[in-house]
Amino acid sequence: MVTDNVLNEKRKMTFFVISCISLFLWLYFLNRDIARIGFYLLGIVGLILIYKDRVKDCGKGFVLKSSAILVLLILLAIYLGNLCCGDTSYYSKPFIHLSVLFPFVLLNLLLNGWMRWLLNASLFYVVVCIVSYALSDYPLHSAKYFESHYAVYLLLSPITYVIFNSNLQAKSVLLIFAISGIIIGLGAIAELSGFASSQFWLFDEYPNEPNLDTVGIGLGMNSIHFGIVCAALLAVVVANLSTTVISLTKIEVTLSVISILFLSFALAMSGARSGWVSLPFIFFIPFVLSSWSMKTKLLVFMMFILGFIIFLQNPYVQKRMHLVTEEIAEYMDSTDVSDPIRSSTSIGLRFELWRAAWEVFRENPVIGVGPGNYRSSMQGMGLGSTGRFHQEIEIHKNPHSLYFKALEERGVMGIISTLLLLVLPGLLFFMHINKSQYLNMGAIAASGLLVVIVFSLGGLTIGSLHKTELSVFYIFFCALFFGMVLSAKDNV
Repeated sequence: MVTDNVLNEKRKMTFFVISCISLFLWLYFLNRDIARIGFYLLGIVGLILIYKDRVKDCGKGFVLKSSAILVLLILLAIYLGNLCCGDTSYYSKPFIHLSVLFPFVLLNLLLNGWMRWLLNASLFYVVVCIVSYALSDYPLHSAKYFESHYAVYLLLSPITYVIFNSNLQAKSVLLIFAISGIIIGLGAIAELSGFASSQFWLFDEYPNEPNLDTVGIGLGMNSIHFGIVCAALLAVVVANLSTTVISLTKIEVTLSVISILFLSFALAMSGARSGWVSLPFIFFIPFVLSSWSMKTKLLVFMMFILGFIIFLQNPYVQKRMHLVTEEIAEYMDSTDVSDPIRSSTSIGLRFELWRAAWEVFRENPVIGVGPGNYRSSMQGMGLGSTGRFHQEIEIHKNPHSLYFKALEERGVMGIISTLLLLVLPGLLFFMHINKSQYLNMGAIAASGLLVVIVFSLGGLTIGSLHKTELSVFYIFFCALFFGMVLSAKDNV
């Protein structure tokens, strides 16, 4: 009887998780505010599950530790409230932030193993962000920045826990991702054909924006963000197909192949060079990890080479690649800091912004200058008039890089906390790829590792984890694959 009840709970949880994943993926490109419903639902359910399963085993020690943590957080909130600006409406913000933090800090007393490590990484990241607000010239803006961009990282462990408690299989996830890839590919084709600019097209959030031959604008997304998300979805489909193909039906294989073609097209036409950089990893890692025969591997390798050649023959791809090499060469040849090439081109401007961010970081190496202070810091240091930077460098708000943004905003603490959120999940996935003989676990671990790689490489040229739409996507799927790995390991 007890076993039947457990199985029924597992089935209900599996249905709930699959529904949330589908809701999130299929609405992500339509309306990301609605898509977050699936994300927050999983997080809230995860918190409830953890406390329901773990608190009943705690005694008086838990109450004493909880009280001590609450007092420490209140004292920290008072300190930050006074330090930021005690006479403004921002004074109450640290109390709100740290009250949100409280239940997640308590999870340290309830979780263990890898879940606890991930929780601590998220808490460290968020606390560093909160402390850095005291340095910001725009505290109200910084508070909003925290609430919309950073607080989502707290849900990493709760979502992982809810996935862990379900009986989700790799094949189910592959089917959801394959169908999602086809839907996204259709949206990309519709946009390029002009159909996406129709008021009847669901993907269109900005019907008055011109289509500049780049997929993403008509889909309501920045084209670079769109490319990174497409690369992550492509990585998951490729990883699952290559490692579980033996157990798939013909329909599942067909859907996966079509999805790969559609996502590759969408990625190519997004123009996101930061997404293109991850392509060798997306196809090479699953290829190496697959259990195919040498004959099959040779055939697949030849098909990949052919597909890559076709990808490079795309006129738009050729144009973008030529532009990169041309801009890098022009910047390297430029010896005059007043040369327009240093601010008028995408590559040249980024090089200048990164150099400037490094200078700002050197002035405030420990905790940085705070959110929103990049431009004012450059102007205060007079970087545009030093003879070492282009004069227009001081008008820009951010350095267009996840890593340099972390350095200049939050210093050494910022870059460490950022790297932890990339390295810890990546390390976990890497550890479970080769050690397991369980097919599903290998596919899941490879998928998770590739998602981490895609976002790590994407962060080279944009603040990939500082945008709500991308940070939510990253956390959602890190937690998804992380929970599935632990669940598969537990079942084995």
